[in-house]
Amino acid sequence: MPNNSSRLLTMLLIVACVFHPSARIAAQSSSAGEPQSAKPAPFRVAGTIVSSVDGRPLARAEVFLVDTKNPKIRQWMITSDDGHFEFNQVAKGKYSLEGGKRGFIRQAYNQHEQYSTAIVTGADVPTEDLVLRLTPTAIISVKILDESGEPVRKASVMLYREDRSSGVRRIQGVGSSSTDDLGSCEFTRLIAGTYFLGVTATPWYAMHPASMPGNGPDKSSSNEIHSFDVVYPPTYFGDTSEPDSAAPIVIKGGDQAQAEIRLSPVPSLHLVFAAAEDKRHGVSMPLLQRLGFDGTELPQMAETQNVSPGLYEITGIAPGRYKVTLLGSTPAEGSGSV
Repeated sequence: MPNNSSRLLTMLLIVACVFHPSARIAAQSSSAGEPQSAKPAPFRVAGTIVSSVDGRPLARAEVFLVDTKNPKIRQWMITSDDGHFEFNQVAKGKYSLEGGKRGFIRQAYNQHEQYSTAIVTGADVPTEDLVLRLTPTAIISVKILDESGEPVRKASVMLYREDRSSGVRRIQGVGSSSTDDLGSCEFTRLIAGTYFLGVTATPWYAMHPASMPGNGPDKSSSNEIHSFDVVYPPTYFGDTSEPDSAAPIVIKGGDQAQAEIRLSPVPSLHLVFAAAEDKRHGVSMPLLQRLGFDGTELPQMAETQNVSPGLYEITGIAPGRYKVTLLGSTPAEGSGSV
């Protein structure tokens, strides 16, 4: 029988076999059928942001890399002095690459209108020498003058843009501003396109006395007072009161366009109407809306006065085409010219 020393030696050999590193490696390699969790190698997305006009690199521009499947997964950085950017820890997938800088339109990689090119990593597609082009914004500076060539203060200026994205030509309002003491205002950060300008304003000297009921204009009022009963009709760039005759302003990236519009006063028109009174809903009042680009525009000057019981008068109306909506107990709608 083996002695105690032999038993002890045998036990030590068994322990050594179990805990020896080579025994552990052999045990791992023997499990060849078990899946191994290998972390995928990160990919790199890099390139340069430049101006689309002259190709110069844009320093300190913002760059965003966004996962198209999960927009919450995003990376962000600022370009260096030479416009360079790089993202070094990008997983396999599809991403949108966007850039932005003050004075430029925020754009995606190879963007054309509503479409852009995605960045795909892990598909043998080059992603380390990209060129992201940003288009400079444009500016339209506006000057509004009266019939004497003096600046018109507090004129309301509307900016419209031609839109063909739906396949149908539409002209839609995209901004508004008010002129300062020099009759000036400015529209900035504009994208390339075709624009139109419309202006409404009030002559500073205008007066709109009401007519006497049943007697036409008030004979007791002096001719001098009635000579001030004038309005500026809504005027579009090209010095026309008809939107269909408005002159377009075509701009591209980086342009600084200037537009001057002169306003000319015309005699004010008056609309007298009898209003039916409803005890529950009150007086039915007409709402006058001037027809403009793709819809209607409220006239800026029109005032409604109660000249006698049940008789009302709208003053300060410029000649043109209007849509009339009756507000009150009996809805009615129509259109016509005055």
